[in-house]
Amino acid sequence: MASKKKSMKSRVLKIAAVALGVVVLLVAGLIVFINPIVKNTVNVGGPLMLGVPVKIETVSISPIRGKFELKKFSVGNPENYATDKALFAVDSIHVDMDMKSLFGNVLHIRKIQIDAPQISYEVKGGKSNFDVLMENLGENEKKKKDKKEKDAAEKKVIIDEFQLNGARVSLTHPIWTVGKTLPLPIPSITRRDIGKDKGGASPVEVMMTILTELGNVIVNAGKVIGDGVKDAAKAVGDGAKDAVKAVGEGAKDAVKAVGEGAKDAAKSLKNIFK
Repeated sequence: MASKKKSMKSRVLKIAAVALGVVVLLVAGLIVFINPIVKNTVNVGGPLMLGVPVKIETVSISPIRGKFELKKFSVGNPENYATDKALFAVDSIHVDMDMKSLFGNVLHIRKIQIDAPQISYEVKGGKSNFDVLMENLGENEKKKKDKKEKDAAEKKVIIDEFQLNGARVSLTHPIWTVGKTLPLPIPSITRRDIGKDKGGASPVEVMMTILTELGNVIVNAGKVIGDGVKDAAKAVGDGAKDAVKAVGEGAKDAVKAVGEGAKDAAKSLKNIFK
């Protein structure tokens, strides 16, 4: 009886050891393979989706905790815009993910946090570089539908919280900045429950949501500055008009005074020679 118990215990220990070994291998596999998969997906899939250069240098992953850090991430500018600088560049992006959702149809991301990105917002011919990215995303989605490549079981995304903090924006607008680049402060952006209301959004829908939010914040901040410049220019203009008017009125009064004085002098002379 005792030998049977020892044999059973030995089997359980062996099974546990095998199970632990499998878990270790899976974790090691995630660390070894997910890193290049994520990097390759971003570097290859990003340009196909956005129609502009997209680059990420390294990916740091803690698969057990579901923590990702994407380092040196950048999105290039479309053609005809300032291609010598990135539309969006940041040192790191922190992602907190529910790793179990990798095996389901909806990818559950608890939080995406982006700190101190550099953003270039440029307007040419009435269209911004953000508008071009949105158009590229829309065309990409349309092509998928036209070619029936969009699988009904395509993985969707839900993001509990998206944060963008301390962005440094350079604004180039033919009206507001007169062809020059203006540093533009914008408030932090927080969006919650992206895709949650419909059980998950497509990656394109998520990107459009974030780009729209960011673009609106930049445009509104630019308008505030533009209106301030206009008001200042108007105030200077009105002041100049008032000064010219005052000088004109003063000149009229001076001429009138000289004329009256001349008349009085002539009258006095006339009285002397009566």
